Amino acid sequence: MHVVIATPTTNGLVVSSFVSSVTTATQVITERGGTYTYYSVDGADVVMARNLIANYFLSTKTATHLLCLDSDMNIDRPVFRALFDSGYPFIGTAYPERRMDMTVYAEALANGQSEETARAQALNFNIRLTPGRHTITGNICKADRFGFGCVLIARSVMEAMIETEIVEPYTNKRAMAQAGGGKMYD
Repeated sequence: MHVVIATPTTNGLVVSSFVSSVTTATQVITERGGTYTYYSVDGADVVMARNLIANYFLSTKTATHLLCLDSDMNIDRPVFRALFDSGYPFIGTAYPERRMDMTVYAEALANGQSEETARAQALNFNIRLTPGRHTITGNICKADRFGFGCVLIARSVMEAMIETEIVEPYTNKRAMAQAGGGKMYD
């Protein structure tokens, strides 16, 4: 297993907990006998940055997995272990958005909820589930969609997207030049 750990940044900025997350990810990869490289794209356009990251990953023929990790993420060792041990070709993490609804938080506390429950009720999470019951096994459940702050993607997923033409060859010459002039997909 060779993992490309990749991060889009704005003005090259990362938070200190992100550095700890990258270090932890490298340790988990190494524990599993894997190797890794780190790749970062700086710029204001996160969509373009993610495209450049995906294309870098595809051009790195030895890479088996892409770990997308945003520059403000704080991910613990058990989460990385769950991602790498899951066997799923496409898996992400649930995490809260950066803001909390303080009115909901205060009301939950006033109604006798624990601080942890009040916080969970007052936060919006990046994950969307189909209404109804969900089976959770090993802290993993099927989701309709989730954010890309911490996602592990197997090469087979990206190759299938190209093969089934979910993505198309990229035609933006400027972006292609920035990426080294190789074949790119959008």
